[in-house]
Amino acid sequence: MTENDEIRAIRLRVIEIANDVVQERHSPQDAARELDRIRSDLVRHGEALDPFVGLAAAWDYDVDRRPEYEREILIAAETLRRRFGA
Repeated sequence: MTENDEIRAIRLRVIEIANDVVQERHSPQDAARELDRIRSDLVRHGEALDPFVGLAAAWDYDVDRRPEYEREILIAAETLRRRFGA
């Protein structure tokens, strides 16, 4: 599954939930709970990814500081693994 496929799958699930509410196949309160859970998961995972934002570009453009950026990436990856890994 590609990155875009994963995002598309989430989008489709959210739309499916909304359609189910409109079509009265899903109760509004259950739909709200499920959508809230999806959003909470995305926010939590998004926050875990924040340390990586910009590091790849910085590594590409600032050759002299590559070892520093690599260390930052390693620390962020270890933190992410501890938080979400099995």
